[in-house]
Amino acid sequence: MGEGRAGALAHKFGYRQSSPAAAVAQYAAEARKFSLLDSGVLERPACRLLLINGMEDSIFPIEDSIAVATHGENKDLVVLGSLPHMGLPRSEATIHQWIDQVIAGASR
Repeated sequence: MGEGRAGALAHKFGYRQSSPAAAVAQYAAEARKFSLLDSGVLERPACRLLLINGMEDSIFPIEDSIAVATHGENKDLVVLGSLPHMGLPRSEATIHQWIDQVIAGASR
């Protein structure tokens, strides 16, 4: 796969050239077509969504989570200090609390 995180994303989206650098370059040139913001998906009606991440995420910048949380409705964003991707390991308790609150609110 090669080329670090960008290589992993390029591979995920089907860019599998024989040269990892070429795959990453093509992915980078075409990546905007995968944008949920540009496609309007984030503004569509949606169910309740929890976005949880650590400030030190090395996979997706925290700005990506903020963009999702600030477009459309029904989104809750939890940012966990200096933790990595998805705020692990501290995020699990937060996720369980959020689910409990959503379920309790739904039964009222």
